[in-house]
Amino acid sequence: MKRTVFLAVALFALMAVGLYAQTEADFDVSKSADGKSITITKYNGKATTVNIPAKIQNLPVTSVRGFKGNTSITSVTIPESVTEIELGAFQNCTSLTSVTFGGAKTFFNGSDFPAGIDLAQKYKAGGAGTYTRPRDGKTWTKQ
Repeated sequence: MKRTVFLAVALFALMAVGLYAQTEADFDVSKSADGKSITITKYNGKATTVNIPAKIQNLPVTSVRGFKGNTSITSVTIPESVTEIELGAFQNCTSLTSVTFGGAKTFFNGSDFPAGIDLAQKYKAGGAGTYTRPRDGKTWTKQ
């Protein structure tokens, strides 16, 4: 009986996670001029925790600009493949309190994260990892 209940709860949890897992359809994208990489131009998903995929259409995602004004997302994971966060990419994402960088080569083209100047400086000094801040805070801390 206990095992049946545990399995039912585990199955429900996996289904709930699947409802909010990102798919390629959650992102509008554009290909680079040479057709060898992808830029995310808009996030259309409903999840508040976003994991940017390393590849879309079997091409590496190298640039992000598409989250501007999304007040729902609270956390974003940026894969190592992303080498540029374009100006305005996370502007006015006021609920964003956690950013995880998979690599140490991401270039900030401007400082548009909430309290972005602080995050850019901390990232340049600390590299890959997870950075958090209180909802209304201006200081990011590496975890």
